[in-house]
Amino acid sequence: MKHPSREEMMSYLYDELESEPRRALACHFEECAPCRAHLAEWRSTTRQLDAYAVAPVQSPQWKQQRWARPAFAAAAAAVVLFAGFALGRSSGVSRAELESAKQDVEAKALAAGRTEAQRQLQQFASDVGKRLDTLQAQQSSDYASLRKELETVAVLTEAGFRQTENRFVALADLPTTVPPAP
Repeated sequence: MKHPSREEMMSYLYDELESEPRRALACHFEECAPCRAHLAEWRSTTRQLDAYAVAPVQSPQWKQQRWARPAFAAAAAAVVLFAGFALGRSSGVSRAELESAKQDVEAKALAAGRTEAQRQLQQFASDVGKRLDTLQAQQSSDYASLRKELETVAVLTEAGFRQTENRFVALADLPTTVPPAP
């Protein structure tokens, strides 16, 4: 078995494992001296922590009076509120400055929006132009191909007409014989 992780060792130490994994770890600890030493060290530390006691702290006399704590909290809140108000008034900006800053931001946003719209329109126009060029080239190619096919049909039709004409002439030149009447 591989060495258990810290989490597995802590779960074993605090008896948080199911029976099968716990038996497997117990067997490993019986065979592996380093892991057994590590587990013993952690057990010793937990015993020392369990034995440690914190001495109670005596609260100051003024904290024991019922009115002192709320009065202190109210005074602290008043100081913070006054300091915040004073700081806001001394470092605050006027309405005119706020309105000017708002107008500057709106103008910059509008200019940025226009610039982006123009860029997108130029890109769109470029894409449409390229697509039109492609379609025009395709149309020219299709026209040339169609013309060639049409000329081929015309040539073949003319040859067919001449052949038919020659057959009619040959048919017309044939002697006409009337079959005898029975």
